[in-house]
Amino acid sequence: GFSNPFSAVMHDLRHFLAADHGNVRATVASILTRSEENNAIAAWALFCQVVVKYIESTQEEDVFSSLLSACQEREIVDNVFLRKDEKQLVHLISTFLTVHTGLDQRLLMGTLWMIIFNRDCTNQLVRMSYCRIFVGLCMEQGDLEQARILVYNIAWCNYLDLVHLLIAIVGVWPDVLSHSYIVSKSCVW
Repeated sequence: GFSNPFSAVMHDLRHFLAADHGNVRATVASILTRSEENNAIAAWALFCQVVVKYIESTQEEDVFSSLLSACQEREIVDNVFLRKDEKQLVHLISTFLTVHTGLDQRLLMGTLWMIIFNRDCTNQLVRMSYCRIFVGLCMEQGDLEQARILVYNIAWCNYLDLVHLLIAIVGVWPDVLSHSYIVSKSCVW
């Protein structure tokens, strides 16, 4: 058994991410049974905490260097610059919200936003990962304006590394900087 629901959900998340093509709906169902209240709202709140802790703890791969290399080589970049686990995480979060439509996505998005702008966060790779997840979720929902608001606030806050964060964001969804974006639901896959 697990010592607490947080550990159990973290286990479920890591197990899902370790599998090449893990069963998304089964993982969501498992997470739902882990909260002490055994309801979707409590499970969502717990899952949001686990997602934040997971992102914070997994920075072994830096996609920034591969994105920068592609830009310097002037390659036509067709892929989304998210780590494999970040793509899976965005998909899992989106599925969780699709299966349980009454849940408030703002709980997670607000938490990611606060962490991105937290002056105490000194690890640039962590901050870039939070930005990629935030923008990946915006992209999954087709919410270009929210992604652009993130860029605007990063540019005007005067204490974040605009260049690195902007490259991380545009690497996920280049349309953030497009003037001629036609509204349509984009997808990370």
